Amino acid sequence: MSIVPFIQTHEQRGDLRRVIPSKGVAARRGLWLGPLAQTAMDDPNSALNLLGAKGACQALFERWVEGRPMALRMSGHKPGAFLARLDPPTSETWEFRITEPINQFRAICRFAAPDMAIVTNVVSKRLLGGKKSAEWNRAQKICTDEWDRMFPSVPPHSGETVYDYVTENVREIVGAKRAR
Repeated sequence: MSIVPFIQTHEQRGDLRRVIPSKGVAARRGLWLGPLAQTAMDDPNSALNLLGAKGACQALFERWVEGRPMALRMSGHKPGAFLARLDPPTSETWEFRITEPINQFRAICRFAAPDMAIVTNVVSKRLLGGKKSAEWNRAQKICTDEWDRMFPSVPPHSGETVYDYVTENVREIVGAKRAR
């Protein structure tokens, strides 16, 4: 079953908003913001806006939809990836890593198909704490709950390699974080 009709229905209702590339650039990948992500981007009192990170978040989203090169991490905690699959991999929950400015954010998402991601929530990295914290688990739960609400009969896209998720202009970051 294709997820496209579900996405179109949610776009018409305003539950999903497509991220549009920069003027004059064709979209090569799809990215949609769910209601919580839309609030994070649009509300002047959201943490994303108050901490001055909306521009960096929008720039990363545009980089994705324009099909520009993207470093991706399938597992582990090595830095350098703009997009990383979160543990456990079976949840198919991912993060877009907004690492500039100083106040970092994570846009939690799932793939609808190759090159098509749905961002459900945007969270301050500072509030998330360590990768196995209750806050990280909560952020992932929000993502899976929002997905299940919008796409009750459609599981997220899954794959084994980076190319199952991103079909071009992708480089995989491999390995665990180095000990200090």
